[in-house]
Amino acid sequence: MKNPTHPSPTSRGVALRRVAAAALLALASATSHAQLDPKASRFYEDALTRYEKKDFAGAVVQLKNALKVDNKSIAVQALMGKALLANSEPIAASVAFEEALRLGVNRAEVVVPLANAMLTQAKPQPLLDDPKFAEAGLPAGVQTALLLLKAQAAGDVGDTRSAFRFIEAARAIDPANPGSFLAEVPLRLLARQINEAAAAADKALALSPNSVEALYKRGSIAHLLGDSKTALAFYDKALAAEPTYTEGLVSRAGLMMDLGRLADAQRDVTELRKSSTVDPRGAYLAALLAERAGDATAMRKALNEVTALLDPVPIEFLRYKSQLLMLGGLSHYGLKQTGLPPVSRTHPMT
Repeated sequence: MKNPTHPSPTSRGVALRRVAAAALLALASATSHAQLDPKASRFYEDALTRYEKKDFAGAVVQLKNALKVDNKSIAVQALMGKALLANSEPIAASVAFEEALRLGVNRAEVVVPLANAMLTQAKPQPLLDDPKFAEAGLPAGVQTALLLLKAQAAGDVGDTRSAFRFIEAARAIDPANPGSFLAEVPLRLLARQINEAAAAADKALALSPNSVEALYKRGSIAHLLGDSKTALAFYDKALAAEPTYTEGLVSRAGLMMDLGRLADAQRDVTELRKSSTVDPRGAYLAALLAERAGDATAMRKALNEVTALLDPVPIEFLRYKSQLLMLGGLSHYGLKQTGLPPVSRTHPMT
């Protein structure tokens, strides 16, 4: 199988959370002096605790409770956007970030996660056209992160020249940031510049030897070249650092299938389906494993899970996600379904 990812209370702790809450409020516009209602503040602090513990769904619930008390809170709207984005709800996240901007939040607080939300919705053009995504006037670290997201947006719309220009601008601000080299890798691969892609990944690793993304990307290049031993070594290192890293699980499972190590592939697929429940690649890999095992019933069940996840997704969301389009088509083909799927405007993936 080719690489499936190629062309995701102590007192001190309470005090720190209050500092974080105060910081969010301090970033708000000077025109907004309203303090959170005490009841809303309790909901907010609980949401912040949940967010830090990665209970994003719980954080969203508490933030909604806070907004019922005070729907003009900049801090609540900003954190709501971040929690929704982390909870795989980029459309709702965008709404929260836009509301925070309307209320007067410091743009530096939300511009990067808002850009992420737009890219997750397959809407790269606003990052290139909308003045709210201008890097001028932002702190250096925020500028760097935003420029790298704009590089991704430019790559998505096929403007490779602009993508590299954004990367070079980010590198000029922070030459030691491995992100500029990581952003270069997919552009090089798209241009079939494999050696240059490997060199960029190696530079990222030299700057950040424990970077999960750098380890993964270096492994994916070896996988593409058919060097299974090297690919597996890098995937193992990435997943040792972050056992639920989605891209690593997808790619290592595929490699294990290539190597005939089906039990190892099954372990990765099981973890993938548990940790990334709305990612259809887990179900598709499960279908391939079931087919290898001669279990037609399990295969059909898994393929139906793929189509149930992908069919309701608006086509514009899939515009820059050719891999998902391919998985949907292959799954319907495997199920001997050749009609058009139903159209929906909402879906948990979006």
